[in-house]
Amino acid sequence: MAIVKVDPEDWKTSNTVQLDSDAPSNREALLEIDEWAAEHGFARVNEHWLRRIITQDRCWLFRGVCYRLTPEEQTSAQAAGRAAADARGKMPTASRRVDDDR
Repeated sequence: MAIVKVDPEDWKTSNTVQLDSDAPSNREALLEIDEWAAEHGFARVNEHWLRRIITQDRCWLFRGVCYRLTPEEQTSAQAAGRAAADARGKMPTASRRVDDDR
């Protein structure tokens, strides 16, 4: 599985990109595109089903769109991540005795 195409090719100055993935399923393509986006300062648009395309050499791909995060969006995402981590830290956990593994 891989991102096989980024459009535009010179995406470093673009605010939006279109990515093609050769993943075997929509779910795996979503994860792959999300990972690429996070590594490059983008976020995938909120679509649950990626578009399916077929290339000239008859290969099926998943196509998704990403946008560049603004500084405000990056700050907001970091704050949301911290809030989620704080909430998880306050959740009660089930206590377990050592001798429960018999």
